[in-house]
Formats: sequence, C-alpha cells, structure tokens
Amino acid sequence: MTQKQINLSSKYKPLFKVIADDNIRYVLMEGGRGSGKSVALSTFLNHLTFDAKNKILFTRYTMASAGTSIIPEFREKAEWLGNEDSFISTKSEVINKITNSEIIYRGLKPSSNTANSALKSANNVNILVLEEAQECADHDLFERVDLSIRTKHRKNLIVIVLNPIDKGHWIFKRFYDDRGNRRRTDTLYIKSSYLDNLNNLDDSFVNMAEEMKEANPRKYDNIFMGNWLSDVQGALWTFKMLDKAREPRRLGPYKRIVVAIDPAVSSKKTSDETGIIVSGIDTLDNLIVIDDISGRYTPNEWGNKALNAYYKYEADCMLGEVNNGGDLIESNIKNLDQNVKFKQVRATRGKILRAEPIAGLYESNKVYHVKRFPELDEQMTSYTGDGDVSPDRLDALVWSLTELSQRKSALTHCIVV
Repeated sequence: MTQKQINLSSKYKPLFKVIADDNIRYVLMEGGRGSGKSVALSTFLNHLTFDAKNKILFTRYTMASAGTSIIPEFREKAEWLGNEDSFISTKSEVINKITNSEIIYRGLKPSSNTANSALKSANNVNILVLEEAQECADHDLFERVDLSIRTKHRKNLIVIVLNPIDKGHWIFKRFYDDRGNRRRTDTLYIKSSYLDNLNNLDDSFVNMAEEMKEANPRKYDNIFMGNWLSDVQGALWTFKMLDKAREPRRLGPYKRIVVAIDPAVSSKKTSDETGIIVSGIDTLDNLIVIDDISGRYTPNEWGNKALNAYYKYEADCMLGEVNNGGDLIESNIKNLDQNVKFKQVRATRGKILRAEPIAGLYESNKVYHVKRFPELDEQMTSYTGDGDVSPDRLDALVWSLTELSQRKSALTHCIVV
C-alpha cells in the first residue's frame, strides 16, 4: 500500500520527546472536534511499540469491543505509516512482531463484562492511555489504575486524551487551579483545535464549525475549540446540579418510559437539530433521563430514530408539541408506524416558565441521569431565555419529565390518539 502523508500539528511534537523526560508522568491531550488528537495518539502509540521495553494499556471508561473499532483504527494508521506488516492483532491486543511490545485494550467501567479488567491487566504495564477521558466520572477508579503503573526500570507514563467538558470534572480539578492555570509540573499539556488541523479537514467540516461560531459561540468554544465550560449566570441548571444527578442511587424497575420529540421545523442554521430524549420513572419515583439521541435529521430520519428508541426502551408513548408542529410530528410517526401510542402536548407558557418546575426537581434530587450527556448538559447550563437559539434537547427533556412527573401520567399510560 502507498504510504499516506500524516501532517500532524506542531503542537504534538513534544509528545514524541516525552519518553526521554524523567520529570513527566502525565500527558494531558485536550482538543475539540477535528483537532487531530486521534491520529496523533495512534501515531505516538505506533512509535512506542518499536521500543521493546513498552507494555501499553489502552483504556476507555466503556469499551464494548476494541476489535471492531479501535484496533482497526490503529491498523489504518500503521498502513498510513507504511509499517502495518510489523503488527499482529487479536480482538483485544496488538503486538509488534519486531520488538514484542504490546498494546492491551480494556475497559475501565466496573459494571461492564470486563469488570476491573484494566486493573487486572496492569501487571508490568508502564504506559496507560485513557481515551475519551471526559466519559470517566469515577476519579477513584482512575486513581487505582494510575497507582498500578509503577514498573521498575522503565518510563512510566499516563496519557489522558479528552474533549473538555465542564470545570466540575475531576480532570479539570486535578490539572488546573480555580482560575484555569496549569497546576502540575509533572504534566505535559497539549491543547489543540481544528484550526491546528485545517490541512486535514474538508471544507464542509470547517463550514459547520464557522456556522456554530456564529450561531452559538459558547458551544463552538467548547466543542470545536476544546475549552472548558463554566456555568452561565441566569441559567436554571448548574454543572453541580447535573453532577448530583449522575451520582449513584437506588433505583427501582421502570413503571413508565416516554420518548419526547422537539423537531426542527425551520431551515435556519440556528435551529436545525431535532431533540429526541428518552426518559422514565421508576417504582421509587425517580425520574430518569435514559438517552439523548438528538441530532440533525430529515423528518424521515428523526421519525425512524424516535421509533427505534420507542421499541428499544419499550416506551409506552411518544410526546410531541402541538404548538411546534405537533400535528406534523404525529402524522410523520403514524406514517412510519400506525401502532405507536402518541400524545400531543401543548405549551401554555414560555420555555423558561415550563422549565422552572423541572429545574426544581433537579434541585430536590429527584432526577437521575444514567450517564453524561455533553450536548444536553451544555444546553441545560446555558439557556437563559435570551436570544433566538431554540434549545431542542432541553425542550424535549422538559416535555418528557413534565409528562412523567404529573401524578396521573406517572400512573397511567398514553392512549392512542
């Protein structure tokens, strides 16, 4: 295969010198979408395997099957570099045939089928990689793995790769002070954005970033520029409230699950996403946010997305707002599946007034999020009612939790309309 040119940003050059620096234990690779982190990481790991002393543990908080996604990505980069014949791979490992150095792929999350497998695999490991580290909310779990990387007579290194989210995350608190200044001398900080990777991006991606920069500067600053988010004055939710909503708690069986839809009914660039939120209520009256499958879809696409969620989670109904294309929502869903139970909901107050009681439920610790939903979190902690931006995910969330928190609807299922 013809070798492909890899044009890494100069910001990644220190990464390839870190092994020789005895003062560095941590590498913090932060960046927004399109910043080239994944390519730089794969190239770096490829480079490390040609040293016979390295045993690398590659982790994500959840990792269902490295053999179907992560390992093929590594092999693709090896093809680009022209050394793919140096490697053999299994479903969970990559071995350099020349040096016998290896990369072991494991998940961190204890509740997975590979519970604590990262810890069990840490024997003689000298390099730990935590990719998509923003998904790991368990600082104690990370520390247990971190402390296990202590192989004698080798360079021990922890590489943390992430898209920054909010400043309440343990990664921010561990590596930055309250003012956002870098606080550790044992850490190599690498921060990049799509602007550092323009040579490798197509025009459509760059245009999408520029559109968001105009429509939603805060979201652009986080998603594309890779900056940490702070709370917005006047917003009904704070990141502390959402962190509280993700804390483990006792849950009961579901007694209701609904799928709420807030469709894009405009061609404006500022309102071209459809909010689709799946929420439930259990027998202990916990309101539970189960999934956020919102995105930019055609009517046929969002209809099928909602239907898939409806059957996947065994929901008892869908919700759609009459004031905002509710008839269109119902007809679109019914055209795809006549058997779906659908309930029309009607807005009699403004968005902020509708959202206030739901924010109160969060303050009372009555809402639980099964995981972190970054884009939903961003809308919840930034929407103040000002401006023209329509919070599609937040609207769908409010409709779903309003439906479930009403006394009658918590006990009865939707009827076919």
